[in-house]
Amino acid sequence: MSNYKRLYPKLEKGNTYIANLIYDKEFENVLYDGISLKNMKSPNATLKNLSGKSLDFLYALGGKLIVSEKVKLFLEKTYDCSYFEFIEVNFENKKMKPYYVLNILELVDAFDWEKSEYELFEELGPKGNKVIQNIIKMEIDESKTNNRKLFNLLNFEGSIIIHIDLVNQMLNHGITGTLIDPLIGQK
Repeated sequence: MSNYKRLYPKLEKGNTYIANLIYDKEFENVLYDGISLKNMKSPNATLKNLSGKSLDFLYALGGKLIVSEKVKLFLEKTYDCSYFEFIEVNFENKKMKPYYVLNILELVDAFDWEKSEYELFEELGPKGNKVIQNIIKMEIDESKTNNRKLFNLLNFEGSIIIHIDLVNQMLNHGITGTLIDPLIGQK
């Protein structure tokens, strides 16, 4: 069994969520590249279900994590803290406590090509690289994670990977709004 899971914000009926999130045009094409977004203007967001409960992770389309001040403070105390940037979100239709786009720096090349099961396209990619058509079972090579507990996986845009130890710490800290799924093909 893998020590890694996939992390998503949870969308539940009755909770506040982001219906529209608009990023600075200059940074739109690099949001998932693992590079610094420090100079990006704060994104503008429109909330839905305003009378609903606001969780620590707010659901928003697009794959970037939107986190509360509580999550920000928690992550700033973790081993991985140097890999995180937080960009405050401007809410257009409601005054709220601060929420932030969590930008995870440096993509991690930890997909285990030996232990994972997948199907490749017959043609190589534009850089002469293998291109996965279908993943049957995903495995993470822990020796390539640099002991990181929360990261974006290289070549898997929007795949946020979290170690089970960090999941447990977050739950013990009372952090809400997460959906933790097994890696593809695992239980």
